[in-house]
Amino acid sequence: EFFGSFTRMRNNSPTISSSFKKPYFADGPIGIYTNDANGNLKLGDTGDVVNLYIAMRRGGRFIYALDVNNPNDPRYLWKIDNTTTGFSELGQTWSEPKVVTNINGYSNPVLIFGAGYDPAVEDIEPSAVTSASAASVTTAAGTVSRTMGRGIYVVDAITGALVWSAGRAGSGFTLSVPGMDFAIPSDISVIKNASVGGPVTHAYVGDTGGNVWRIDFAGTNLASSTVTQLAAVGDLTTAAGRRKFQFPPDVVAQVGFDAVLIGSGDREHPFDTTVVNRMYMFKDQGNDAGPKTGNVTTTPSPVPAGTDPTIVESALFDATTDCIQDPAGCTAGQTQTSSLTALNSASGWFITLGAGEKVVGNAVSIAGITFFNTNQPSSTAGGGACGSNLGIARQYEVSTVDATATNALNTIGGALTAASRSTIHPGGGYLPSPVHVVVVLGGIPVEAVISGTEVRTPAGAPLSARLRKYWYKEIE
Repeated sequence: EFFGSFTRMRNNSPTISSSFKKPYFADGPIGIYTNDANGNLKLGDTGDVVNLYIAMRRGGRFIYALDVNNPNDPRYLWKIDNTTTGFSELGQTWSEPKVVTNINGYSNPVLIFGAGYDPAVEDIEPSAVTSASAASVTTAAGTVSRTMGRGIYVVDAITGALVWSAGRAGSGFTLSVPGMDFAIPSDISVIKNASVGGPVTHAYVGDTGGNVWRIDFAGTNLASSTVTQLAAVGDLTTAAGRRKFQFPPDVVAQVGFDAVLIGSGDREHPFDTTVVNRMYMFKDQGNDAGPKTGNVTTTPSPVPAGTDPTIVESALFDATTDCIQDPAGCTAGQTQTSSLTALNSASGWFITLGAGEKVVGNAVSIAGITFFNTNQPSSTAGGGACGSNLGIARQYEVSTVDATATNALNTIGGALTAASRSTIHPGGGYLPSPVHVVVVLGGIPVEAVISGTEVRTPAGAPLSARLRKYWYKEIE
């Protein structure tokens, strides 16, 4: 697939330009499946399994599986692409092939991933779009149809065989899902049963149309799985409302609901200021046995009796000004008490970000605090992709349940306010997604979040004292 690009790289001709774009190679995430067959805590023995599942991102519409149990003798296992039977909808493979080893109704480990990115549509500058629909996008240059990425795949991790799929009606998926009309380049967040050692029961993912989907692997056969449109917060009729989800949600158990936290943003268009992006928390009030909120795709009835409607923005609490915590953030007729009441009765909350500001990674939550990062083009942004201005990079810390500030990140003294929820990271650019880590210090496990070069620990879980060793000398 990449061989034909080597000559151009060697000759540096034609040079990269808007007419001759940069060639991409194996540019995507890698899923990993390991099995230590003899339990000796060492891989590479006979009978052990170490498989890599390599997605390509902009490199192409395919995934390779390699056996690397013997690193000196890697072996080809299988490959799937958009010409493979059952995968005609496969777009550029941005979504990590996530390995799941315990799913009801299937003995082999499986891979779960989004159907991919649709570059012909999603690469169009948002400011150039004059109208958009579930089927196409129109600019002054003409109309481009959506053609790929509109679904979810489950694949046998050993053989590469298609096990189950769900997506746009008429695209050859196992389950046709009304409304799944937008590409899904995001990784998928997989949720295990609450019981210890229980099977995977459901998963969540967003799409490039501002929808969030819940997949339920219920029953003893994957064929009985369902898909639920948990939330729909995109609005194709306005430039400001054409929100995209490109990263997976974080899911945190709360009393009476699971908090599904996800931020919108088009990472591929850093200078765009037409779309109004937001950070969201949706309340999924279902359980391991199935969803409650949202339109459920089943047979024969698309919406079971008693099911609440899909969450829309009007059902959410607007936490942008942080009225719950800061009286100065309350609007006319709004009080801290009334805001808290409104939040408790709402289906979640949202924070509206600044002009052009975008969430550029997934969120991570620990100890009741949600961490996420954004990028915003500054007032002097320019110079194209190679310009020196990398925009404003912000790191956020907010309460998972009510979006209030949990730490004075941007306030010197005084009470916490909406401004206290974030801090500007020097240098700008795209901060990497926050990473949840557990380290053992003095025999005590401590949770922390690494966000770029920052290590953050929530209140109540302080790091133990550490001393940095700047040099050492070995003495016999």
